[in-house]
Amino acid sequence: MEFIGQLVSKVGERSGESQNGRWRVAQFLLQEVTMYPKRLVVDVRDDSYGKIEQFEGLIGKNVKVQFEIEAN
Repeated sequence: MEFIGQLVSKVGERSGESQNGRWRVAQFLLQEVTMYPKRLVVDVRDDSYGKIEQFEGLIGKNVKVQFEIEAN
């Protein structure tokens, strides 16, 4: 799926340690730029590429996010 909207803010972050090493997950709020905007919170998992820092630099800008829906 695809969602296009403004990256509004970072709403939370979790971190921990597992057998594979340290991990971090941050949540970001996206909002459509329409008359009746839909909102979406996405989890961004950090790895060696610094994805969380990249998203923090985009706050206030329009972005396109592609994602897969999973249910456990």
